Amino acid sequence: MKKTQIFIFDLDDTVIDSSHRATLTVENGQVVLDLNAWRKDSTYENIMKDSLLHLSNYMRECINAEHTYVWVCTARNMQTADHDYLAKHGLTPNLVLSRQLDDDRQDHILKFKMINKLLQLKPFKDCETIFFDDKPKNLQALENIIDYNLNARAINEIGAVPVEWSQS
Repeated sequence: MKKTQIFIFDLDDTVIDSSHRATLTVENGQVVLDLNAWRKDSTYENIMKDSLLHLSNYMRECINAEHTYVWVCTARNMQTADHDYLAKHGLTPNLVLSRQLDDDRQDHILKFKMINKLLQLKPFKDCETIFFDDKPKNLQALENIIDYNLNARAINEIGAVPVEWSQS
């Protein structure tokens, strides 16, 4: 029997292009996302204007494949509109891990804590894990607990995923 795989997808800049809602500012010489503006611009209407990136097709394939779990792990605070958007596009995962409103931890710390906690549970201990994210810091934070960390930006640019994970 084929080993169960867990495919973990970030959303923004990995599966979804929500850049039309991003307001960038400069803090200490670094460009950062203005979280207050992001929250204000995350209306139902604006979320429905997001677009899909190439990796969304692969996520959909994984959702429909046997012997797989598909998780979303996002630094977004997920709301009804986000879930509706995913459902509208056939991207409803088995599990959504997301930021709580009062949680201001850095993305890489947040994602490590959420994913690590679940991977310790018996049903997931022996699964092969594949994590897709656009931020190198998030990929690095998970490199000791995930089997394969894949840079979503590179995959979206070339429009292909590694053949070994093809669900066809």
